[in-house]
Amino acid sequence: FIQQEGLFTPSVKYSSSIEYADQTDEIIREAIRRSMSGTPGPGYIEYPSHVILEELDVPDPLPPNRYRLVNQGAGEREVAEAVAL
Repeated sequence: FIQQEGLFTPSVKYSSSIEYADQTDEIIREAIRRSMSGTPGPGYIEYPSHVILEELDVPDPLPPNRYRLVNQGAGEREVAEAVAL
């Protein structure tokens, strides 16, 4: 197994490696949350072969509007108010 996570880290918003199968749900949710926050961008998750071969019982992914975003930024109304100043 050759770790490649470090190669992707400079060019993605989130990168992680799943070392144990029970981390899968948590890491995928964090990757989606960070990738969708602020300006959307790519994420990278590394799955070693021993994790890929395991069968998991994980819940279905949440719809995009259910994720707590790290930084949602200003909405249209806030931007309009700032412009008016």
